[in-house]
Amino acid sequence: MVNFISKKTHQFYKYWLRMPREKIVPSRKDFFPEDIPHLLPNIAIFELISTDNIKLKLAGEEVSLHTGFDRQGSNYLDIVSPYHRQEASKNFWLTHQHPCANYVILEYSSNSGVIKTVEAIGMPVLNDQKNGNPLLYYCAAMYKINNSPNNKNIKQVTVTVKKRLFIDIGAGVPNFDDYLANSDI
Repeated sequence: MVNFISKKTHQFYKYWLRMPREKIVPSRKDFFPEDIPHLLPNIAIFELISTDNIKLKLAGEEVSLHTGFDRQGSNYLDIVSPYHRQEASKNFWLTHQHPCANYVILEYSSNSGVIKTVEAIGMPVLNDQKNGNPLLYYCAAMYKINNSPNNKNIKQVTVTVKKRLFIDIGAGVPNFDDYLANSDI
């Protein structure tokens, strides 16, 4: 089990585990934001459009603060280092295809030199809309910042994964290295 740093990410993980479901992964229709209003600023919803497009469908206020600006509607991969875009995409898809929790420690680096460290937990959710793309719901909480800038218009430059763990939610834990070597995604 993971030793969560943030109470918020741990609470979100426990909420997801309690969501009703027919199989391993709960449905979008069973997510009730009113049950966790205190976590909504920390929630992000990603839609897996393609291997080159991981759309940020919804970003809570705290999530927007991590990245430095509102990225809602944009391709999350645009802020990932070009050297890690393919790996990041595969990580998102793996969390959905081999249902598991995705625990990450991220560093967000801005163009002004500010580095924010964020703990996040991502959980797969079935998209019950007709022809709906797969969804991942994340809760992210900042726990460290290297300095506090006065400029609120800082633009995010890159995001780097510092730690990644997969957590078994009923389908086992995938081996990410094997997945990278054997995947068509």
